[in-house]
Amino acid sequence: MFELNSNFTAVSLKFKILTQYKSVRFLYIASTENDDPVTARTWMSEKEIEGEALFITPNDWAALMGFLNFSATPSTFLIDTDGNVDNKHYTIPDLEKRIEELLK
Repeated sequence: MFELNSNFTAVSLKFKILTQYKSVRFLYIASTENDDPVTARTWMSEKEIEGEALFITPNDWAALMGFLNFSATPSTFLIDTDGNVDNKHYTIPDLEKRIEELLK
């Protein structure tokens, strides 16, 4: 289990996950209505945010929001190797526990 402290953030959790579990991937999804793909990828690179970025049309964005039942961004979803979506909104300590459960 990861050791958490009061200064723990989602960024440090992601770093620990990536270093301990090589099979974990991060996918960032954005609507082309609000985000220019070139600008967003440049920003991600400058901020050293690793992962894949997918830009979808506003209609697809609306469908995704309905399918995953979210209305605000950023939102986090865990998807296991069988494609099951866990879209609860976790606190950082609970997210860490849930990730470990999925990776067993």
